[in-house]
Amino acid sequence: MSANYLNFVLSLPKVAEAVYPDIHGLKKLRYNARFCLWSLLKPGVLKQMQELFAQPDLKTITDVNPRLLEKPLKPYVCLNWRPEQRAKKIYEHFKTLHEMYGRGFLDFYSNEGWLLAEIMDCKLLLCAGPEREGSLALKLTDEKNRDLFTLAFNLSTTPRREIHIGALQGPGDHISDRGEIIKSLTRGIHGLRPKALMLEVLLMLAREWQVDNVFGITNKGHIYQALRYTGSKRSSVTYNYAELWTEYGGEQVSKFMYKIPLQPPRKDPSTLKKTKRRLYTKRYAWIEETQEVVKTRLSEL
Repeated sequence: MSANYLNFVLSLPKVAEAVYPDIHGLKKLRYNARFCLWSLLKPGVLKQMQELFAQPDLKTITDVNPRLLEKPLKPYVCLNWRPEQRAKKIYEHFKTLHEMYGRGFLDFYSNEGWLLAEIMDCKLLLCAGPEREGSLALKLTDEKNRDLFTLAFNLSTTPRREIHIGALQGPGDHISDRGEIIKSLTRGIHGLRPKALMLEVLLMLAREWQVDNVFGITNKGHIYQALRYTGSKRSSVTYNYAELWTEYGGEQVSKFMYKIPLQPPRKDPSTLKKTKRRLYTKRYAWIEETQEVVKTRLSEL
């Protein structure tokens, strides 16, 4: 056993302690032991994450989001990604954002997130992604700071600059007026459904970031289909992703992924009846205006 490997093994309990600062008692012992075991099985994966977040400009990200270190050790974004692939995708995600915006992108990973746009009475934020479905998220919150819609994704550069969408979630059951919220948003943005709105904005980001390909997971590709998840988690994904991807011109490229065009198909308003023509004309104008808002806001980073 080399001295470097021995030092790595001996360092794991301290690393695990830092990854789970808010967990205590027996649960803490279980999480720490699990993290150490995962890291022993895939030492190169953890080392790649440590190398990434040891960079001075990136260290503050793990100060706020310490569990980033465990992301590639568990199912991440897509069911069939292996640990080494997960680590590479995450590494490229943060490296690319840093190359584009320097320290400016760190605001995405603050506790509050970063305001991208205001839509009616709601805020559209770029913020840290959920634990398993992506390293960055678009989040729509209302005036009460309730999370309404979240689209989680990862940005990578191998083989080309790509975005992979790992989840698109709507309001939880705890938001009792979610039906009215969805109706109000849809009316306010000229018939554009909120989940379609989230995808539209993601595609705006993709175009601004000169992304070559956008992929969205299928229900079979969602990480909650992994063997480690049973019961409520596995059955929690009820939204049919394929319907939205297909509506936006997506083509299924595997049982796990759809490829979504950067420029989605649009209806020709002149071919529609008068009421529909007016609706779609306003909707498309609103989308173009929002693209300019996004472009301007990103230029401020």
